[in-house]
Amino acid sequence: MKKYRISELFDYEKGSLQSTKSIEGEYNFLTAAQEWKSHNTFTHDTEALVFAAAASGSLGRTHYINEKFIASDLCFILTPKADSDLKLDLEFYHIIFNFVKTDLVKRTKAGTSKEAIGLKNFGKYELPYIPYDEQIILKNRVKEFGLKQILFLNELNKQQTYITKLRQAFLTEAMQGKLVPQDPNDEPASELLKKIKAEKEKLIKENKIKKQKPLPVIKPEEIPYEIPENWVWVRLGEICTKITDGFHNTPPKSKKGFPYISAKHIRIGKIDWKNCDYVNEKYHKELYQKASPNNGELLIVNIGAGCATPAIIDISYEFSFKNVALLKFNKDLVSNKFLEHYFVNQKNNIYMKLTNGGLQPFLSLKILENIIIPFPPLIEQKRIVEKLDKLMQKCDELEASINTSKEQTEQLMEVLLKEALIPQN
Repeated sequence: MKKYRISELFDYEKGSLQSTKSIEGEYNFLTAAQEWKSHNTFTHDTEALVFAAAASGSLGRTHYINEKFIASDLCFILTPKADSDLKLDLEFYHIIFNFVKTDLVKRTKAGTSKEAIGLKNFGKYELPYIPYDEQIILKNRVKEFGLKQILFLNELNKQQTYITKLRQAFLTEAMQGKLVPQDPNDEPASELLKKIKAEKEKLIKENKIKKQKPLPVIKPEEIPYEIPENWVWVRLGEICTKITDGFHNTPPKSKKGFPYISAKHIRIGKIDWKNCDYVNEKYHKELYQKASPNNGELLIVNIGAGCATPAIIDISYEFSFKNVALLKFNKDLVSNKFLEHYFVNQKNNIYMKLTNGGLQPFLSLKILENIIIPFPPLIEQKRIVEKLDKLMQKCDELEASINTSKEQTEQLMEVLLKEALIPQN
């Protein structure tokens, strides 16, 4: 199989219109974006490929069109070379451009802050050529497989949706006392709550924490569902010794010092320490005196789209944080994993109903301490966590299997194309 430069296979030119000049009309306006716009005039009435050559986020995207259109000046318009004996099926070459996109962009782009592909470099890039009849055969095979692939991927996506719903169902059952059986021999949660209050009073006397204002009594209308008799409804502030936050102003970042994380470093159940920032000792000590986060305590994102996202602190060294709340509690009296599961279960509900701030949602410390939580006996908290961990692991395994199937379908498409598109030495 021979390879030819793009300039040997295609005539090509830049589009003529700025991407922002869309006008509602009957003709397609193709830009670097995936979605097509419209316009009231056209420049071409032909079958063509439109290649995004100067939009960093969409660089290398290729459109196929066979009707009247106008194209953005960030794109190249390609048509079969007029004086060439090399016959081209443009739908087939649309497939090829998508197949070689990553390599094409890598080899032809220029620039740093604004990457783009110039006409000259673009024309030098080589594409495989096979006889026209074989182009048609391969195109049809790819289309047929593509349709099957879409159906299969849609089914896999449905299965992933089911798994997401299954996770939520497990969490909901857990928080309602339906996931594991109650044991009448368990010490009631009301007694556990007395121990937590006694522990807090002791810490107050020792000047380790400040005395808190009494939290409002939970009203019947606040209670969303029934819980087992040996559980109690509590406000989060009742079971935490302290709820605090991090930096209020962004500290200067350092190349070294103490790890510094913000909301972007927290995902459900995970803290991204590998990509964290750093602050110097001066700024860190100011925060650490206020918050002093410890291994096993719970962080809750309290600003932005990730509001109410929980993660347990899994390191034993000092760090600083911003846009995150810290829940401190006696880990011998409150299961951190149970609290984490509660916030995962209620994350969307808390985000939708309790955050303030409009475009920048915010979850205040006052709102956090007043959140009501179903509180089981400690031994049942541990049973619930153990059961949930097993169920979530099973869900993880199912999701991993689905992701493997998705990867395999992509690999099958590559196998289908490589045999025809990559020259054999």
